[in-house]
Amino acid sequence: MAIHILPQDVFKKTRGFTDLPKDLQNALINDKLNLQPMLQSCNSSKCNLVENGVSGGWNTWKGTNVNPTYKAELADIQKQMRAKVKKAIDANQVKNK
Repeated sequence: MAIHILPQDVFKKTRGFTDLPKDLQNALINDKLNLQPMLQSCNSSKCNLVENGVSGGWNTWKGTNVNPTYKAELADIQKQMRAKVKKAIDANQVKNK
């Protein structure tokens, strides 16, 4: 199964995201960079956690700490995806002025 590295909820809660055309919303959410194969049990453990969020991100899976290097990689991808979303929202706002 593939999971969204930056959870779908984060996209939808981003100001201006829902103003984007639906096909662009879907393209951003399902961007190759934002998808990763993952076991169902891992996905259930990760939930909607964001590495640079208030929650501190995904810390354990089956009682074992999540690898810090992997967490850093997730945080970097999440940052890249947020930048893509911001760029799309900014472009959409300029287009609609």
